[in-house]
Parts: sequence; structure tokens; C-alpha cells
Amino acid sequence: MPCNSLHRPLLWLLAAAVFGTASPAGAELSCTSLPEFVRLFLRGHVRHNLLTPEVEQRAIDNYVLRLDRSRMLLTGSEAKALERSLSGVFDEMEAGRCSRLTDVHKQLLRKHEAAAKFVRKTVEAEDYAIDESASLVLDPDERGYPKNAAERDDLTRRMIHFQMSNYVGNGTELEEAKKKLIARYERRFKRELEITPDEVYSAFLDSFASALDPHSNYLSQRVLEDFRIGMSLSLEGIGVALSEQDGYAVAERIIPGGAAEKHGVLKPKDKLIAVAEADGEFVDIIDMPLRDAVSKIRGKAGTKVGLTVLRNEGGTLRKFNTEIVRDKIDLAEQAAQLRFEERDVDGREFKLAILELPSFYGDADPTKRQCTEDVKKLLAEVRKEKADGLLLDLSRNGGGLLQHAVEISGYFIREGEVVGIQDARGRRQILTDDDEGILYSGPMVVHTSRVSASASEILAGALKDYGRAVIVGDDHTFGKGTVQT
Repeated sequence: MPCNSLHRPLLWLLAAAVFGTASPAGAELSCTSLPEFVRLFLRGHVRHNLLTPEVEQRAIDNYVLRLDRSRMLLTGSEAKALERSLSGVFDEMEAGRCSRLTDVHKQLLRKHEAAAKFVRKTVEAEDYAIDESASLVLDPDERGYPKNAAERDDLTRRMIHFQMSNYVGNGTELEEAKKKLIARYERRFKRELEITPDEVYSAFLDSFASALDPHSNYLSQRVLEDFRIGMSLSLEGIGVALSEQDGYAVAERIIPGGAAEKHGVLKPKDKLIAVAEADGEFVDIIDMPLRDAVSKIRGKAGTKVGLTVLRNEGGTLRKFNTEIVRDKIDLAEQAAQLRFEERDVDGREFKLAILELPSFYGDADPTKRQCTEDVKKLLAEVRKEKADGLLLDLSRNGGGLLQHAVEISGYFIREGEVVGIQDARGRRQILTDDDEGILYSGPMVVHTSRVSASASEILAGALKDYGRAVIVGDDHTFGKGTVQT
């Protein structure tokens, strides 16, 4: 929202639809459960309480776009045909059938298979050579769908030249680059083949949620778990940051204080190729989607996980097994941070405190890490160091727990109203700071950006409206202006 759009004494926000809901732990979505989730969203949304034809069409449009975000699988006419084939999908779901969703998924599988075959045929041709003069518009929004099959083939060839150039430019020999590119597309097709009905239904529900407004989502059980980890800044596992490289789960970083660091065996660049639960059999995770591999490696603290590791030792590959006891991991690098800088202004030295708050994290369990407690401790350090001013950096803060934003507002103001919420039934609730105490009363600037959203906009707006801070940064923030429940 534009910084000057906030009005004293209270910022009223409309509560959006359910931000995240999921099936009971361990359960998967079924076709027959979809109508109830649709009704749940509509009951909770502040503006859209009916399934209108406009909402249905937006949901269908969102879903088709989601299936081919790169606009490289479908032509424009094929995308329109898929949209038409999904007409009536909500009525079908009410009748307990999901054949339209299943049929569309099958059509996309055929497109992925055709793309993989086209890539193989292109790069394995005897006369294949990278066309250095080929140009490519990477942004699909700017490029749009290909008009016909010939245009799609031409676009795919240009993409092949682009991807091959990247491989060769990074030192990969041409023949090896061909193998890598073929494997890349075939992995993509394989992963599409492994998509479950639960994932198909989850994707459609999320497309429906975003048809209500851009900030409503359906969170699958796995995504909800990742969200909880992000909010609590803690998880249980081995403490290794993984990335996917050519079908392998590769250790990018060993997290300080985690189980892997204590174990002392794993190193950055190690490839994890198989996982075993305790004394169970090893399961191959090569070419497995990274999120699936990660879910197999994670587990309760105190339990054991076996790993098969592939390590490059001076050009020689060594494969070995190791066992790590999972533990709790504190994601400290994602917590609030404080640093001090000395600045010279007109010949006078000033000490500036910079407090960066990446999100309003926390947990229902008060014994776990809370951003409110972290900020409180950091402000005590600001006072101890007698800083001349404070810069509260919310430029990377996309939001989080609203109550924490309200509480942190109270660290800088005596007391008063912070934000008002209106739900789908028109009921209003005012969240206030009732504590007269102030933890920091000195000069203050709040740094925002176009990334700053939701709870960070509320905090920045409250501090501005109470005259406690000057807002600096981009010309506007994200502009979300909603509270999710």
C-alpha cells in the first residue's frame, strides 16, 4: 500500500479468505471432499460468498495457467480448449466426480512426453549445433502462448539453444550437455507421471482460492508443514540445506548446530542418493522431486535416518552409507538481527542501530522462538549501546503472525489502537496495545520496500500514524492490506 494511504487513528483491514487449510494430518484430498473445501472458502471470504460464474471462470483460468506457466507446452488454442473442457467442473465435483480434472492432467502428461521426445530428437540430430544467433523472450507474460504447433516447436528450439549455451558456457562439453538436457526434460516428464490425485486436487483448490483474491491459498499438508516451519523458525531433521542438481539432492550447506554438523560426516556438495528409516531398507531418491526427498529425510528428533552418500574426492566418486540421529534445528539466520554502524554527519559521529526483522515468526508454544522476544532482547541491546537512532528494516518482511506485529508496535508507543479487522459477517475487532511501557523512545526510521506486506505494513503504518517513525524506501509497499485466518 502507498505509505500515505494510512489514516489515524486506526487502520481497518478486511479479513481475506482462509489463508491455509489442509486435510487432517496424513490424509489426502479426495474428489468428494472438494465441494466442502469450496464452501469453506466461500463462508470465510469477506467479499465472495457465492460461487458465481465469474469466480468459476477465474478459477479455471488460474488452473490452466498453472499447468503451463512457461507457455511452452500449450498453444493459445489448446489452452482455450482446456478451459472449455473444464466448464462445469464445479457441478461435476458436487456430483462426486472429477473426470474433467483427470482428463486435463492426462493431456498435460502427453504434452510433457512430447516435449521430452522433441528435445531428444533435436539435440541427437547429426547436424545439431548451437545457434548462437538465436534470440529468446524469456518472460512468458511478454511472450504469450505460441499461436500454433509450428511456433511452439520454434520456441522450444530456441529454448534448447539457450539451455545448451548455458551448459557449454559453464564448461560442459557439447556431448555431455546434450545428455544433461535430455535427462532434464525426461526427469520433468517422470515427475509429472508421479503426480498423485491429491496433488491434482490441491492445485485446483489453490487455483480456486486465488480466484477469490490474490492472497487466499489452499495449503496442502506438506506446504502447511513448511509454512509452520517458516513461522516457528525450527524444524526436526538432519540440518542440511539441500538443492536439486541434475536429479540429485545435493548438500548446499551444513546448518550450524544441526545434527549433521554434530555428526561430522556430511560435507557441502555431497549427493544424497538413498534414504532409509532406522533399520529399514534404503529408498532410491535420485530423480525424486526435492520436496519428496526432503520429507523422507526429515523426522522426529531422536530418530535415526540412514543416508547413502555420493562424494567426489579429487575426481574419484566414493559411495558410502552413514546414519544420523535427527535433532531439532534452530533456523537462527532467519531470525531478527541487529548490527551497529557509525555515521559521520557534519563532523559529528552517530551510532546507528539497524534491526532487521525478516518476518513476524512465532509458535503457539510459548517455549519456542518468538519474534516478539527476540526484538525485545535486541532493543535492550540498543539501549545498552546508547544508539543515537534506530532503523527498523522491514524491507524483506512479507508478514507473519498479526498479533506479534501488534505487540511489537507497542514497544514504541504508549498505548492505543493498532489495527481493526472486519470479517465476512461484518463483525469488527480492534487489536490494541494496552501496555503503557515503551522499550525504545529514540529517533526511528522504518525501511520498507515493495516486498513489505501484510503485518509489516500494519506495523509501519501504526508507527507512522502515531508519529513514532519516518517511513523510507520504495514508493509503495506490497499493498496486501488483508488479514488471513
